[in-house]
Order: sequence, then C-alpha cells, then structure tokens
Amino acid sequence: MEQEDRARTGQHSTGDRFLLLQYISSLLQFFRGGSGSPPLLQAYPPALPPPLARTRIYDTPTVFGIQPKSWYKIIQSRFLHFCLPAPARHFPPPPALHSKRMLVPWQQQFPALLQRFLSRYFAGQSSRSPELFASISQLSNAQKRGIFEFVASQLRTVTPADVKNYYHNTWVKQFSESPAPYKSEIQELVREVVVVRGEEVREAIRVFVARHPEKQFNLRQLQQVFNIAKYRTKAEDASEARTEGSEGFSVSIDQCLLFQTACGIQE
Repeated sequence: MEQEDRARTGQHSTGDRFLLLQYISSLLQFFRGGSGSPPLLQAYPPALPPPLARTRIYDTPTVFGIQPKSWYKIIQSRFLHFCLPAPARHFPPPPALHSKRMLVPWQQQFPALLQRFLSRYFAGQSSRSPELFASISQLSNAQKRGIFEFVASQLRTVTPADVKNYYHNTWVKQFSESPAPYKSEIQELVREVVVVRGEEVREAIRVFVARHPEKQFNLRQLQQVFNIAKYRTKAEDASEARTEGSEGFSVSIDQCLLFQTACGIQE
C-alpha cells in the first residue's frame, strides 16, 4: 500500500533512488563489458533491481525526471560516446532484433511442401528453388491453384489466400527481373501507348516485354508498375492543365495596337 501511494503521488524514498542509480551504473558496466562476460551474454538490458522490478514501469522512480527504460536508451545513444573508445561504442543488437524481416516458420517450410506437391506430376523433383519454379511454369492454372490449397492443408495455420499472397508477392520475385531500372522507359511507354494512343495497359506491357526478350519479367509485378505509371501520368497531366488554366489571359501592347488598327479604332 505504501509503495502504491508513493507511485501515485510521485514520492519515492532515498533507497529507491539509490537502487535506480545502481541500475544506471549497471547499464554502464553492461556497455563497458566490465562484468567479465560478453555484453550479449548478459540480460539485454540488465534486469531492474528486485524492489523496482515488482512495480509497473511507469510507477518506478525517476532520476532527473527520466524513467529506467529511457535511461537505457540515453546511455546507449549518448553516454557511450564519452565512456568508451571508438571501436567499442557500437554493439550489435541481439539476434532476435537484428533482422527487419524474418521468415516465419511456415514460410521456411514452403519449398519442402512445394516439392512434395510437384512430385505428383514430376518424378525426381528437385528441392532447389529454380527447379521448383521451372516445374511450376509447366502446370495449368488449375494445378497452380492446387499448390495453395495443398500447402494450407498441410500447415493448418494459414489459408490458401495467405499462401497465394506469399507465393506471388515474395517467393516468385526472386526469379524475375526487377522493373525498377526501367522506370523512365515505362513512364514514356505509358504516355505514348495508353495516354496518347488510348490503348490498354496490357498493350503497353506487351510492347515493353517485346523490347526486352532476353529478360524474364514477372507479369503480375509489371501490371502493378504500369498501373502506377498510368495513374501518375494522368495526375501530372491534370495538374499541368490546372496550372495553365490559372495563369489567366494576357495580351502584349503590340497585340493591342494591332487589334486597334484592324478594327479601325482611333485613339
């Protein structure tokens, strides 16, 4: 009860503040590696002292108005510059935080399940991704849809729609050429074929693919890129039209004199 009253009123004992200062000191030792073991083998960050660990983080005492978790970030970003020599200032994050985008377990199982499915149609199916992709290209659309249903039924944690989304938006992109380097060419082609000639986007895609027969593009990805280019081109044209319309009507002095002479207007 006494601890809750102190947390509610913001009053903390000298002992609590001393424990918090000890915690901050342990953070400095953590970064210096002074405890005798590598920093990443310790707690990340060191645990709060027991009296503080029993309270909620926003009820813990503060030093100079800063809570423990914030002290950890401040020491990590600022104090290390003064406390450590240059090579030791930066520690790698723990393994769990290192990758921005990690595959979930079912995505790691996808190639093996794909191999099992394709073994129905191709004897001795390889487990390597390029060979899997080559075999898939020989399937009909109905058989390709069976991939999503089969994988989902084996995993039981995802839907066929989830598998389809991963297949089209992530897995197959490793086998195709990225359209990013052709951005300006795509923009010009959209203006010429779609805007000026009034053709469909698929016609612009056909022309683009014909220009690069040696490249392997993902048609679904091309469709998305060309649609974006189409809407961007139309938006730019509409913006230019509004700008020209807002400039108003202007006539030079010479044009006024010529108009007066033609109309027989005397000053």
